[in-house]
Amino acid sequence: MHATFMSKPWDVTPPVTNSGHFNHSLWDEDKNNVMYDPCKPHGFSDVARWWIAGVLRHAPALCALICPTANCYRRIVPGSWAPCNIGWALERRDTFLRGKNEGKHGTYLECRTASGAANPYLVIAGKTG
Repeated sequence: MHATFMSKPWDVTPPVTNSGHFNHSLWDEDKNNVMYDPCKPHGFSDVARWWIAGVLRHAPALCALICPTANCYRRIVPGSWAPCNIGWALERRDTFLRGKNEGKHGTYLECRTASGAANPYLVIAGKTG
């Protein structure tokens, strides 16, 4: 038995990889999820859409933080659940950002490209900076 934290230590089929998905949402001082708006399409507020646009605009640079080693990129291949392209969608596991809407307390985004080798503090700084 071997233990490792590498993103893709072995070439096997089906591809087995180590990821570090980063889930995030935005809350105001009154503890309201500002990503949620039941009057907007799919329940995502304008703030959420602007946030998504900003993350996608900076996605190539964010990859340096969320995939910090060369080995991290071995898991980002077509046909795997690690996304190869920059984009977002609701409930899709093959997108850079996956939108989840489970009501006012459960509306958030999941960055699916992040590797298990990423430093979570740098990922948070990159996403919010």
